[in-house]
Amino acid sequence: MKPSLPCILSAVPRTLHVQLEIAKAIRTLAAPTQDQQVRQQTEPATTHTERELIAQIAHELILDLRKAGFNPDEPRVPAGNPEGGQWTKDGGNGAVISDAKPDNTWKPGGQYAANNPPGIGHNQGPPLEEPPPIPPRPPTIPKGLNTFIKAAAYWLAAAGKGVAARYLKILQAVYWVTTLALPYIRAYLSPPKTLEELQQDVLNPQPGYNIHHIVEQTPARDNGFPEDMINGPDNLVRIPTLRHWQITTWFQTGNPDFGDLSPRNYLRDKSWEERRRVGIDAMIRFGVLKP
Repeated sequence: MKPSLPCILSAVPRTLHVQLEIAKAIRTLAAPTQDQQVRQQTEPATTHTERELIAQIAHELILDLRKAGFNPDEPRVPAGNPEGGQWTKDGGNGAVISDAKPDNTWKPGGQYAANNPPGIGHNQGPPLEEPPPIPPRPPTIPKGLNTFIKAAAYWLAAAGKGVAARYLKILQAVYWVTTLALPYIRAYLSPPKTLEELQQDVLNPQPGYNIHHIVEQTPARDNGFPEDMINGPDNLVRIPTLRHWQITTWFQTGNPDFGDLSPRNYLRDKSWEERRRVGIDAMIRFGVLKP
């Protein structure tokens, strides 16, 4: 049986707008101080009434989202295509996101990346029928945290803008999501840029992004290409972390376009120009670079 809400919350209107405001207020009051943040990094996670309450409200907001017009059959446009994976003025682009950096104990990496999100982002299979559930506290292992981040990012990229904007507001109401997950999710949803913009962004590192080598650095180094080419400004771009993982996985996966070799194996004896051509194509393919 679901526990009843505190009497203060029971006395206010149960509208989506009011509940969002309550959740934001609780998030602010429940935000840990610097001393608490240090303790949280060294002590195991404990149950906090405030965070459980936020999770309960977030769950009820998801139910309200469905009542407010969520439609799993709403037309969806993959990120990276025209009008896909982008925020309009009424789609949440002006939302204020916490600038807190992710917990340094989380070390994301390509080993946790899926090959491609099935069913979303590339028109593979049916759309998801509901938003991913939001844990009341951050997962205790990196893989669990990464799984939630990918699920939320892929769902938002595939959902219609109006529905996605409502789910994004729910994510903003949960403190740990804004600090650990939202930078990666919003980066994944960012529209593709020109090559010049991606290269310029290297000078401005941000949470949720990685520095990516257009020509893969380790294979290029193994084949004797000079370091000033491998790490030169023409070969470096800043791209969303999740898309970086997808590109890395694509490079190591067998592909019929390359005689069933992985792109990495295909490029083993190729010129710098051919490696760069394939690297550019990969960035276009995964919605990082404008065609």
